[in-house]
Amino acid sequence: AYTTESAGFTFAKGEGLVGTVFAEQSVLFVMDAQTVTPEAVMSSMQTGNASGFLRAEIAKKFGIRSVLFLPLANGVLEVGSTQTFENIQRFLSENAARAVGANTQGAEVVSALQGVAR
Repeated sequence: AYTTESAGFTFAKGEGLVGTVFAEQSVLFVMDAQTVTPEAVMSSMQTGNASGFLRAEIAKKFGIRSVLFLPLANGVLEVGSTQTFENIQRFLSENAARAVGANTQGAEVVSALQGVAR
């Protein structure tokens, strides 16, 4: 599974997407990890920082498409899907919100994002 193969990865602040999301404390939504480019990442990030998706090959192997990166106090919570969603509002379905809600900080972020999406 994607989580098993990527579990050994660690990222310093500012390294790759995960490290950049953590360093900037900025939410990132990637519409399709199968076709992610530095330009697409830069347009998705509020900070304009174009970091690489260092686990892109693993995402491709397991068919991961849309991914939401949520910065937390001690790391980054990633929620991915094998479906492609055109925007963060469509991605935050009930199932995604429930998965993120398992983490108290993540639940607060989802609640805030849903308020913005309305």
